[in-house]
Amino acid sequence: MIIATKNGFLVAAELIREEAGYWLLQPRDQKTPVRVNKQDNNKRAFTHMGDALRWAGDPELAKQFDARARS
Repeated sequence: MIIATKNGFLVAAELIREEAGYWLLQPRDQKTPVRVNKQDNNKRAFTHMGDALRWAGDPELAKQFDARARS
């Protein structure tokens, strides 16, 4: 998965567990898992890079990932 923030920060992460209100993720660059609330307006988790980029505010770059997914 990809953790995305509204300021454009993206981090690859492994999904440990998904609950009704949050994802528990293990970021690749950290030793401690993080809990990402599904209702958080500043941080979210995504399975597709295009979706993460679009949410983080870069729709033009997201289009490139969308095109690659269709190829």
